[in-house]
Amino acid sequence: MKKSLLTIGILATGLSVQAQTVLLHVDDTAKMYVSNGALVYNGGGVQTRGNGNIDLHGNMMVVGSNATDVFRTIDASSNPKTTGTNIILRLNSPSLATYATSTYGQLYITNLAQDKITGIVDKEYKALNQGSFQQMAFPFANKTVQSIANDLGKGGPNFTGNRSTSSLAYWDNTKTVMRIVNPGSSTDPGNSTVLYGPTTYFAVGTSGWNPTPANSDVLTLKGVPYSDAVAATNSINLANGGLGVNYGSTGGNLNVFGERYYSYINDPFDTSWTTNYGKELYQYGNPFLTNIDLSWIGADVDEPVTADGNKLPIKGIRFSQEGVNYSTSGGTTTSINRTVTFSRNTSTGGTIPAGDVNSLVIKPLGVVYIKLDPTLISTYATANLNRSLNFNTTRRFATTARAAGSYSVTAAKNSPSSTLKQLGVIALDSQDNEISRTYYVVRDNATTGYSSVATLQANIGYNSDNTPTNGPIYTNEEYMTGGIDPTYASQYNLYINEANEVNFLHKKIPLTLNSPAISKLKFEIREDAALIPANQSALSAGESFWIKINGANVMLSQNQVISAGSVTQAGLYYGEPQSETVLGTSDLTKKSATIVTYEKSSDNFVAIFDKNWKNADITIFDMSGKLINSEKGVNTKSNHTLNIPKQLNNGYLVTIKADNGQVYNTKVMR
Repeated sequence: MKKSLLTIGILATGLSVQAQTVLLHVDDTAKMYVSNGALVYNGGGVQTRGNGNIDLHGNMMVVGSNATDVFRTIDASSNPKTTGTNIILRLNSPSLATYATSTYGQLYITNLAQDKITGIVDKEYKALNQGSFQQMAFPFANKTVQSIANDLGKGGPNFTGNRSTSSLAYWDNTKTVMRIVNPGSSTDPGNSTVLYGPTTYFAVGTSGWNPTPANSDVLTLKGVPYSDAVAATNSINLANGGLGVNYGSTGGNLNVFGERYYSYINDPFDTSWTTNYGKELYQYGNPFLTNIDLSWIGADVDEPVTADGNKLPIKGIRFSQEGVNYSTSGGTTTSINRTVTFSRNTSTGGTIPAGDVNSLVIKPLGVVYIKLDPTLISTYATANLNRSLNFNTTRRFATTARAAGSYSVTAAKNSPSSTLKQLGVIALDSQDNEISRTYYVVRDNATTGYSSVATLQANIGYNSDNTPTNGPIYTNEEYMTGGIDPTYASQYNLYINEANEVNFLHKKIPLTLNSPAISKLKFEIREDAALIPANQSALSAGESFWIKINGANVMLSQNQVISAGSVTQAGLYYGEPQSETVLGTSDLTKKSATIVTYEKSSDNFVAIFDKNWKNADITIFDMSGKLINSEKGVNTKSNHTLNIPKQLNNGYLVTIKADNGQVYNTKVMR
């Protein structure tokens, strides 16, 4: 969309502007309309009087230029006006069919202290009903709980002070528990003993109100915007998440409210109830009336030109859940999530997001869940990672994540590149509505098969009894030679599955379609987080993603849609699917006599070849998926010493492929 930019000098409609205090004044009964797609820049104070109105369908920047600039709404007698209807941030397409993808007005305020911001802003709101509790942020300073109840249409009753769907709760990052907000207080009462403020994640009990009003109706939340001149938005310390909390071996311990941890803690970035499960989790709300873009909060290196200054040891990010329900015995449970993981450059520590990349842009009133891995701070010491998060620098009017840089399909062909390649598989019903999705990502430093060092994977969650959730569509852990690994398939189902693009080229990722409502599959392809062009298949290394479905191999292109029919199992591939007869030694009609043996006298591993082989290609990977050695056209008439490091204790996967197509795979341990 083409944007228009209006730079305000002095706009006065019926009342003189106070020098050095207000640059833009909209007088009583005057109207200022900012259209969808327009950007208005105001380098000073803003004021409305009486019924003066700024109808904001596009974007507006208010940038203070000195200490006396203000942002305020006053009545006809120049007293503070607190009833609203003067500065309205519109939801541009509020019908039930379009609200989820609608554009909306955004307001950016900077260089103004909180005591200089007193104007009331009306923010229109409509969202998917998430169940018993609605996840929300309230980007309004010192907003009373009663006013929240009024704005949400509860019809007068305030929220209650007990743990029920009639309460307003907030997330305690340290204790990993929801606490109830005193209904007689405000969103930031200024008391150092409370745990909430501008960036608080709130869970709003939906008893008595509906987040999704009928037809084109909307809810309107009103309040004074937060200033960005405070540490509460520009220097947030992400520390002590779950520190010292004993969840029990399977999350069965009780929190201080008698709720079992496994009933509400869901950590898609760790296998259920490992040492790190449920730890280093931080939930926050967007403190501003603009979007925030979290695409590049992992490190400054390898970022787009405009870095945001954040350097978190990020492991993953999760977004708004659907189906949030509460019971007195079980606490809060969730179902469907949007999830992003991060691939790191092993030299610089720079990050590239994978998964639901566009969900990294959090709308006003939206919330986010962040998982850290503190070990990355020392692992990537030169990246200077730390725990400080600055939301101010992530603000962005655009609704899509920033690109990692230019993308070109003319990069070196037929050789692995260091880019992160991603296939999104979106399950659609017969009316083309999305049911669910899953992701397959590859990179040259990614890990094939189960590994404790996998960084890109995310599971789809667990049921209240700790059994893995069976979503509508998912993948499972794979063998190094391709196909499902049953050892881990019973333990978790994957939302994001990673494999090494070198050692897993042409091999099968098992895909499960677990819902009779699935009619079609749509495909979304990204490279380094950026969408490749429509109808294009080729990626920068010259390979493409494929699916094997109903016995047919299909090369996938951007936005392609295929019929799923009654299929329940399929296979995803990076690179054209190889013949099932060469997946490994167990798949061959005639097994080869090739073996790898340890020679004690030389402390070497030696390949002894089948007498019918003429030459062979040998590749060796460590257990993280890193290529250790590759040899082409090795003469098989004599034994061959494998180039495996002696100084490290590690496991290695050896793949030997003969000129006749036979493949020998084995694992050796140093």
